[in-house]
Amino acid sequence: MITLKKTKQAEDDQVPFYIRIGICGHRNITENENIRKKVRDAVDSVLPSLFDDPSGLLSGKIRHTPFYLLALSPLAEGADRLVAEEILQYPRSELEAVLPLTVDDYYKDFTDDRSKQEFTKLLAKSKRSVCLRKETLLNECLSLEDVSEKRRISYEKAGKYVVDHCDVLLAVWDGKPSRGRGGTAEMIAYAKSVNCPVIIIPTTHGTDLSVNRGRGISLEIPLGIERFNSAVIDKTEKKNYAQNFYNDLFGHGAGEKLSSASLQSVQQFLIPLYVRASIIAKKHQTIYRRSGFFIYFFSACSVASVALGILVQQIAFSAYFVELLLLLGIVTIVGYSERKESHRQWFENRFLCERLRSAIIFAACDFQPERIELPGYMSHTKQQDWMIIAYETVLRHLTSPETTAATENICRFVREKWVDDQYHYHLSKARKLRESNHRLEKTCFSLFVAAVISASAHLLLHFAHFPGAHILENILTYFAICLPAFGAAVGGIKTHRDFERLAIQSKNQAEALEILSKRFDTCNNSKELQELLMKIDDIMLREAEDWLMLVRFLKLEAAA
Repeated sequence: MITLKKTKQAEDDQVPFYIRIGICGHRNITENENIRKKVRDAVDSVLPSLFDDPSGLLSGKIRHTPFYLLALSPLAEGADRLVAEEILQYPRSELEAVLPLTVDDYYKDFTDDRSKQEFTKLLAKSKRSVCLRKETLLNECLSLEDVSEKRRISYEKAGKYVVDHCDVLLAVWDGKPSRGRGGTAEMIAYAKSVNCPVIIIPTTHGTDLSVNRGRGISLEIPLGIERFNSAVIDKTEKKNYAQNFYNDLFGHGAGEKLSSASLQSVQQFLIPLYVRASIIAKKHQTIYRRSGFFIYFFSACSVASVALGILVQQIAFSAYFVELLLLLGIVTIVGYSERKESHRQWFENRFLCERLRSAIIFAACDFQPERIELPGYMSHTKQQDWMIIAYETVLRHLTSPETTAATENICRFVREKWVDDQYHYHLSKARKLRESNHRLEKTCFSLFVAAVISASAHLLLHFAHFPGAHILENILTYFAICLPAFGAAVGGIKTHRDFERLAIQSKNQAEALEILSKRFDTCNNSKELQELLMKIDDIMLREAEDWLMLVRFLKLEAAA
């Protein structure tokens, strides 16, 4: 069972796991204390059993990742508030308000001043609120009937949003059909239709909780966060990396003149997470690439050993023994890489690293980045990837002022330290990748030509009769066998690294960033700057998604 009341606080460069509890229920609640007790029973007793592998929690697999609670609630009167208040009683639990309307429109739905004050108090506790409508209803509608219909549609959208973004839905329900669009019964039915786990809290006293397990709660997400948190990183390396990264962005030029309060938040909270993700990604990228190189190289060497054993009988046993060692080496390398999960850890932490870089830029400029969701076909699990959940956790702890001035200094900082920096990075990367790809292509071609020459010379020697012809023929035979094997190994390394496709991707990214950089010449106010930042972030996200899609399904395998 999960002991939610005795979890340790995560360190600065670690991310806790929040179980997202969606809330829905009736507005008119009478037995408040009875429902509060059932909420505690649901959290303490039922919630842990919904994990798809509860044994993973008991076996010590998760030791560095504390479990907390996150309540997703529209904060309507009644159950939405009561359940949220009860969940907030748990240590380090948080609230995320999901508002169907603008605050001004929503206020009109509450019965009295006390209800409005209660709503305001809870809303202030929300770490990061989500408002599903940006404009007031009267700005869009002409009639009261139209306003009422839009209001009902908004409530339904809020309910579905809660279901779509929660790990489990906690519903306070009297068992009766919905009284209106987006009602409790309707949301429960929707949750069941999308296989979301549902815990139903009956409003009548003496009635037990009922549970629809659905897909359960995936342990893949907390296990992914655990891999991130548990990675052993040298403290000196972290400190030096963080200092160098901070100095590069904010130690001089436009970055040095940004808000000191924002930079302090970035330095204390975001950069440690970025550094951890970056170091983990680079470490496992190195393991993955070296593993691929040695697998193909050892495969070619094993062919060369066999050929040598066949052609020179005196050393046949030694040659075959070397072949065995090489094959065992390949198996060991593949096993080591899989045990370290090098491929997975590389692309997952690289994706998180790139997202955190964007968050650092936004936070330094006093803007809030938008939350992200991968398309369904890219998601690794049924409930999103751990990187997305970790990133959302980071976003909830970022604060920003009500307004941000689009100063010339901020524009220059974003342009120089984000857009132009990434432009030059991708331009250089594309050039290096093309050069590496060209070198490997030339090597493959040279080995192929050498193999053709060896095979041709071997055929000609078949008709030659002179002293030593047999020895020369064996040498040419050896090269005719080995050269194609090494050529195939070089080709395998080329495919494994995917230089050409990555070069094209970086070239396209550089071109897109070059266009965006020019738009700063006409950026004059905060709204234009925010729109430009969101456009840049979207470009960065699309590039990260494309890269993620490219490498996610590549697998390190022994060469045939």
